[in-house]
Amino acid sequence: MKTMRSAVLCFVVLLLTSPMLRAQGFSKYRNFSIGTNLAAVLKHTDQRLVDVRLPVMVLCCFRS
Repeated sequence: MKTMRSAVLCFVVLLLTSPMLRAQGFSKYRNFSIGTNLAAVLKHTDQRLVDVRLPVMVLCCFRS
């Protein structure tokens, strides 16, 4: 009975800690944080402003 309790406890601890070991904060994507301006992202990725394309969903939100 004691072995079973220990095994269940280890399994629960493993289930609770495994996402934290691999998880990345929700406010970051790769090396970029939410709120980073476009100029900083372009500089970091060596891209140009003329190469930027906005997704359709973003474009429809800014129509007047």
